[in-house]
Amino acid sequence: MKKARTVLALGVSVAAAIALVVLLVMPGYATIVGNTYNENNSAEVRYITIELGQNEYSDYVSSEIKYMTRTEIGDSGRTVQYVPEHDDHITVNEVTYDVTEVVTYHISLDASDVIPTYNLHISVDDSNKMTGTFFVKYKVGVVSTNVAFPPSTGITINSLSAENIEITFYVHAVEPAVGVEPDPPLNNVAFVFRAEVPAA
Repeated sequence: MKKARTVLALGVSVAAAIALVVLLVMPGYATIVGNTYNENNSAEVRYITIELGQNEYSDYVSSEIKYMTRTEIGDSGRTVQYVPEHDDHITVNEVTYDVTEVVTYHISLDASDVIPTYNLHISVDDSNKMTGTFFVKYKVGVVSTNVAFPPSTGITINSLSAENIEITFYVHAVEPAVGVEPDPPLNNVAFVFRAEVPAA
């Protein structure tokens, strides 16, 4: 399992004309995109830095799941059934799922002034490289929240001002058809963290 670490800056203009400022952090490479409008040179600029924990940087994340195999021999020959063996569970909307932990990120934010309220969007670079049902547990202080993570859209955690967030990804693996080997739950997937400061 590979993990990720990076440091970047996010500029936030307090001018009324600002639409959106985006920080994009992607394991393997990073880009800052900022759209600001400085009206009459009167805008002040503040900065947020976002950093992943120590040794959490790498190109991509991969994951493995243990499978039990059941072999049946009959008139039509030998068939193998792969059954995932999960080592954890997570409860989302009062439903408990057997899962395997994929990766945990420790995100910290710092600011040149007070950290503004921001929304954290989490997505992936290619949802076609993910197989299974995915979940996220995000922890702010002592409060943990479990949510489903649809790879095609990702999730947005709204109205944050926390300096530290712990984010853990889990997968409930697909049990393939008899005789079919399972695909890896993650096949060279990059997680994308984007902090958005809404316009004032």
